[in-house]
Amino acid sequence: MSGWQDFLGSRKDLLIVFGLFAFSLLLYARATQFGFTSFDDPTVLLAHPSLYDENSFVSAVRAIFSEFPREEPLLLRDLSWAADARVYGFENPLGYHLGNIVLNAVVVVLLFVLLRRWTHSSSLAGWVSLAFAVVPVHVEPICWVMGRKDLLVAVSMLLGLLSQSFEFAARKRLWKWLAYAGTLLCLVLALGSKISAIAFPIVLGLHRFFQPYLEGGRAPDAPFEWRASFWRCVPPMFPHVVLSLVVFRWYRGVLSAHGGVFPSSGPTGLDPEHLMNMALFLPLIAGEYFKSLFLPYELSVAYRWPSVGLELSPFEFALSFSWAFGIATSLGLLLWKRRDLAFYVFFTLALLSPYIGLFYVGFWRADRYVYLASAGLLAIAGIVLRDTLKFAPKVRWPVFALVSTFLGMSAVSSGIQQQIWRNNESLWTYEIERTEPSLLAFQSLAIEYHDRSLEAETPLEENRWIALADEVARQGFARRAELDFIATSYPLPEQLDLANLYEVKNIVALHRGIPAIERVKYLRLAHASAPNARSAWLVARTLYAAAEVASDEAQDRIVSESLDYYEQLLVYSTADPLELKKNLTVLNSYYGQNYPFLEDRLEDLRTRYTP
Repeated sequence: MSGWQDFLGSRKDLLIVFGLFAFSLLLYARATQFGFTSFDDPTVLLAHPSLYDENSFVSAVRAIFSEFPREEPLLLRDLSWAADARVYGFENPLGYHLGNIVLNAVVVVLLFVLLRRWTHSSSLAGWVSLAFAVVPVHVEPICWVMGRKDLLVAVSMLLGLLSQSFEFAARKRLWKWLAYAGTLLCLVLALGSKISAIAFPIVLGLHRFFQPYLEGGRAPDAPFEWRASFWRCVPPMFPHVVLSLVVFRWYRGVLSAHGGVFPSSGPTGLDPEHLMNMALFLPLIAGEYFKSLFLPYELSVAYRWPSVGLELSPFEFALSFSWAFGIATSLGLLLWKRRDLAFYVFFTLALLSPYIGLFYVGFWRADRYVYLASAGLLAIAGIVLRDTLKFAPKVRWPVFALVSTFLGMSAVSSGIQQQIWRNNESLWTYEIERTEPSLLAFQSLAIEYHDRSLEAETPLEENRWIALADEVARQGFARRAELDFIATSYPLPEQLDLANLYEVKNIVALHRGIPAIERVKYLRLAHASAPNARSAWLVARTLYAAAEVASDEAQDRIVSESLDYYEQLLVYSTADPLELKKNLTVLNSYYGQNYPFLEDRLEDLRTRYTP
């Protein structure tokens, strides 16, 4: 078979496709019984019933394409969630989990089809795709509802690469142009799934450049044809690059209007401090991804290391240089002798490039980042083992034992890791019990226990949950004391986690009947740890409540301090005109009607902050 027919597949290929799809579904079937987690599910999904209207898909579509600004304007992801809500119900986690499971199975199948095209081997493509299906590092994007965007972008990118392969194989000009248009469509779908798809034109360009080596048209060590490669790669990718930059600019504008953290405060871009941190951290992160893929141990939703707030040891400095030297040396050797394998390295690096921290958002590493990128490393491992068997057939049994052990242990570990995502308590309990737990785990579990107290049926049960929340918060503060953070100009995620722990202390104190004027100390500490609009509002509101019951002598002082914090809220709101308008209305109703002595100051605030 040749051309387009080469993609139809033999009976053996169809059986492998069916087997991989069914196996992937069965491996993650238990996730259909999982619930939501407090790891962004409430804020990004459950807080927006109008975006995912379970009663009218048309209404949901209208809202998705018109309600801006918002946290993440990812149109394809939102449409898929709207479909889940319409079929299964907005607050039913079944639809969202089932969608993720099916999409992951589709990714596995598409990866097989693509690798079969590139390697000309159904067996090799099947083994690599099976390894992709079972590695535990993929549990997070599949079992986490928010992982939908990683799965959708993977489907879109693989379809785009397949479409480009169709373009190379087609003999008629019409089919070539249709396939080329298909890559543009897949880019649109990818950008509507996750903004990291801005790296997709790089992946497509690499595919064009390495295609003769990848599909066997040229020997792996044959010299590059630079002129031909330029015309084959650069001009066709120009529309893709322009489209990506336009969407990126729009996305960034929407997040800025929402008052989000993109880009965040702290050193960014070409700042020397930031460039030095990138040079040190990126090799370490690459090593951690490699370890997570082949030797998964204590996977996490919030890796504490590496962090700009923690000083690297001499060993870690040496490790960083070692990884950098190893990656550079390996890539140089592959470009010299195995240009087919070099593509897979560049494929992995290109997919990880949006996460290098050029626009720093508070963390450097996450399992979901390596979801599709891991396919490149697994493909290299599979090809190397295949070539080893060609040159040394006698080692086939040790190789078979190695591969079987890896697949078996990965499948078992994946099953165990899935159970962690059953619910909030199981997730955050696991995170707390890790060797190096994050503060995020403590504050999340403490809030979970507080939420359970609100659902308690008896005072005894309510008090038990509150006591658990208080104990977990105490453990969180103890953990913070263990962390030896250094002075840094970066905003650390631990600052917000610490603030949330102080808010838990306030909630516990509220439950125990402690007056607002005494509880507000926790909220002041929360705001000092991570100043933001929400923390400013909490302090202002609590002080306002304290003023209402204070003596006449103390009332003016307390309400004036409340207004100080409310002014900070107005400052934070200036990035979002709608939020600012709402806060100005509250300003008048809260302070203007009840405390006439503040009128001059209120008039000054209205003048300065009214758009």
